[in-house]
Amino acid sequence: MDGECARLLPAVCAVLADARQLVSDDTCLEKMLDWFKALTEAESSLLLLQENPCLTELVTCVLKLEDPSPSIVSFILRLTGIFAASESCFQHLQQGEFLSSLFGEEGPINSSLWEDASVRSGWVEGVRSMVRHQSTIQFLCSSGAIDVIFMLQGDPSLFVASAVNRLLVHILTFSLQSETTSPLSMKYCSWPMCAQMIMAHIEESLKSSSVSRIKQALKLLTSVFGCCHDQWTEILWSRIAEPIESLLKEEPVQTGHSLVDLFLSMARSPVFGCPECSLWTSVTHALKFLNPAQAGPLALGVLKCQEWYDLLLWNSLFYTIGIWFCKSLKLLCCIKKKTFLLHLAAHVRLLQPKKGSRSPGAIGGDNSDDSVQRGRNRRSKGMHSSFSP
Repeated sequence: MDGECARLLPAVCAVLADARQLVSDDTCLEKMLDWFKALTEAESSLLLLQENPCLTELVTCVLKLEDPSPSIVSFILRLTGIFAASESCFQHLQQGEFLSSLFGEEGPINSSLWEDASVRSGWVEGVRSMVRHQSTIQFLCSSGAIDVIFMLQGDPSLFVASAVNRLLVHILTFSLQSETTSPLSMKYCSWPMCAQMIMAHIEESLKSSSVSRIKQALKLLTSVFGCCHDQWTEILWSRIAEPIESLLKEEPVQTGHSLVDLFLSMARSPVFGCPECSLWTSVTHALKFLNPAQAGPLALGVLKCQEWYDLLLWNSLFYTIGIWFCKSLKLLCCIKKKTFLLHLAAHVRLLQPKKGSRSPGAIGGDNSDDSVQRGRNRRSKGMHSSFSP
């Protein structure tokens, strides 16, 4: 920090700590946060705090106010998170009990300030900034903050709920990638504690009688499989496959759209490219149990995953999709049959293997290229007759 900024900073902090001087424009707070973030990336966070004690004094003053402004409290939460991203700075703040006063039970969580969405959002963003080292993970588990994060999944503010979903994905992936030195096993007892807590929460939510809780868990899983393509996601799927199957067997399926999003997210992951993967069995069941409005996007989404053409052409999933389209033609009154068939035919052409390639799942003992081509021609004629208007 240059000398001029260091000279002006105490006066700025004094204004922010004074409840009588309200900040009318929140954009200046956003600019200050961006400035501090750039400073902490370029310099030592701990040294900045030590050379500018007005920053910790600001936090202390705001915590002592009887009725602080929600925007200032949100600013303090986010600012503390930026500095606590450094493990040495985190430990310095923890020794001064700043972290427990802001992010623990002593903080805004149990005050009327928590009713303001900006405070909850600031709390979530502050935690998100801190999750860069193991000290933060341990703090979240020991302080009960992880339970607050679970609670905020159902926040009435969509902005907060979305931020919490991203935060949980980040905590889970960071915990597994930074704490594990050997391959993960199917037993959760070998997983990091924080990851165990998150997975236990997901499994409990999937088995809940609350539809909203189930949807929250499915949305979280969709995000996890969408951004994480590590091998541990295969272990994760093996743990949740059974409750997912149970959801498909409900009459009616109340979480159909959420399940479709989950399956499509997994279908795009290279981890589940094996034809024997149980995911494809679940997708096949979904096409049978979901109503047309739900199964339609799933069928088209799977067909668009061109990297799986071998799997789709030779396993029962492809035939299930074809049968589903045949049965659904009468229900799609808003789409002309001819247009619908052209769309389907276009997808099938895109899925055709390159000349000379072989499918690992070809039916029958003759695996020659001529035999495979003859089989394709027979199936193509059969499908053409089935789809003819």
